[in-house]
Amino acid sequence: MAIYHLSAKIISRGQGQSAVASAAYRSGELLHDHRIDQSFDYSRKEGVEHNEILAPEGAPDWVRNRETLWNAAEAAENRKDAQLAREIEIALPVELNTQEQVELARDFAQRAFVAHGMVVDLSVHLDNPENPHAHLMLTTRELTSEGFGAKRRDWNGKDRLLRAGHDIRIDHRSLDAQEVDLVPGRKIGISVERQQRQDLPANIAERVAQQRAIASENGRRILADPQIALDALTHHHATFTERDVAKFLHTRTDGAEQFQEANLKVMASPEVVKLGRDERGHMRFTTQEMLAVERRLLESAETLDRRRDHGVTRGHQKQVLAGGQLSMEQRAAVEHITGSADVAVMVGVAGAGKSTTLEAARQAWEAEGFSVRGAALSGIAAENLESKPCEHLGAFLGPSFFRVERNHAPSDEIVVSP
Repeated sequence: MAIYHLSAKIISRGQGQSAVASAAYRSGELLHDHRIDQSFDYSRKEGVEHNEILAPEGAPDWVRNRETLWNAAEAAENRKDAQLAREIEIALPVELNTQEQVELARDFAQRAFVAHGMVVDLSVHLDNPENPHAHLMLTTRELTSEGFGAKRRDWNGKDRLLRAGHDIRIDHRSLDAQEVDLVPGRKIGISVERQQRQDLPANIAERVAQQRAIASENGRRILADPQIALDALTHHHATFTERDVAKFLHTRTDGAEQFQEANLKVMASPEVVKLGRDERGHMRFTTQEMLAVERRLLESAETLDRRRDHGVTRGHQKQVLAGGQLSMEQRAAVEHITGSADVAVMVGVAGAGKSTTLEAARQAWEAEGFSVRGAALSGIAAENLESKPCEHLGAFLGPSFFRVERNHAPSDEIVVSP
């Protein structure tokens, strides 16, 4: 089960930092800082699995040379407390292989930052197999053919970072906010193997002992009520595998004996339903509660499929599509989901333009006199929709649904977009 981790920080000269030194460490290379005439050699650093520089289309070739790039960033700053770069650190799912982890990090960097004009120095670290992660060093100034131009203060905005990460299917909120009856764990900062050593510094040893006590208490709670684990698993995804259960219990139990007992109790719960194997050959499971919810949705969909009450007139469709901002596929999708059927389905991978398409559909429905409501099957997806105003219903997580009403009078149309 994927664990959320995203941290953002500023690499600042005022803190005695160097953008060149930071890039050398994250990439595991030897780089020379021209400003202070000092070399930084991290070529023996272990665990750097991949690094590359991603730049906007049309960027000059020099930005793809790491030493040239960050020396240029340093040269563009005159202040003693200058902000040299931003860094985003993200956890990568251990369920993916190395190539998939790199592709995921690259795709996130491209869509979230490069598409907005930034140069991204991407490094993927696998020094701890249980904690694969990526470092993204981001430029802070406009890119010109001669070098770096004006500072882009809007790139520091929290709203922009939130929009950049809106498609991450991981919940960053506290366990209490998620209504998960478990004790939050402590960050140790070292691998599980190193935690077993007897010569740990006192402060680290204390954190390890505290984490073991927390894990033991969580294990007792799960043994007393396995539904705690099942609710947490289905809060993120409608289905799960035995490996998902094991990964969830791994840091929430203490020792092999408690882990095995909890794993057996969760998987043997009468609430667990076996569904069959997925495309990768993994057996997938769900819960009785989640299955009942999906069954009701299917029954409602079959009823709605026979109705033709919420179509948008051709005139309103043309009005929305007149701007020419949508691709041919997006235009076809808008026409499809705003057609006469009371149920319409749109499927697309992350980054395919579903949000833009659904925003156009919303405008068409409202022009026709309908009100639009958003809903979602998983808890995190529903809460994401709830936190956004109506005009941004297209930015959702997971399988989501739109309810369309005429003049606020309840109707039953649902537009499904997995």
